[in-house]
Amino acid sequence: MTPIEEACHAKGMRMTDQRRVIARVLTAAEDHPDV
Repeated sequence: MTPIEEACHAKGMRMTDQRRVIARVLTAAEDHPDV
C-alpha cells in the first residue's frame, strides 16, 4: 500500500481501483510534489 493509499484509508475513504491507480502513479512520479 502506498503512503497516499494509507492516508486515504486512515481518513475512511473508499479506495476504488481508479483511486489506487492514481495513488500509485503519483507515488512513482518523480516530478509530482508529495501529498
